[in-house]
Amino acid sequence: MLIELDDYDWAEVFGEGRGGNCCPIAPNRFPGDMTTSPDTFSREDVAVIKGQVAGENDGEEWCVWGQLKDGRWFVAAGSCDYTGWDCQAGNYGFVAPTEEHIIRFGMDPHQRERFNLVIE
Repeated sequence: MLIELDDYDWAEVFGEGRGGNCCPIAPNRFPGDMTTSPDTFSREDVAVIKGQVAGENDGEEWCVWGQLKDGRWFVAAGSCDYTGWDCQAGNYGFVAPTEEHIIRFGMDPHQRERFNLVIE
């Protein structure tokens, strides 16, 4: 596992923690993408991190994006309330076949802003 993801909060984002409300990521694909595998992925599957921003309880979500060892591009995100990763926590992810697709279709405008990414 990449050292950047070896942390309690990132374990929750990827649904590997013990907070109780986050599940292993069953990623979404963008509409019309019938070729990218929707198989779940974990921190162990991450090959390259292109961007990573830490969140805060009752605030911004934790979010990371990059490429998986199988070649898929991904976004994983999660958030929790002031009590931590329990009853008001959640996580989700997206996968895409290319870096351009994950930026355009896998991230929302706020995530792109946090990563200083612009769609042409």
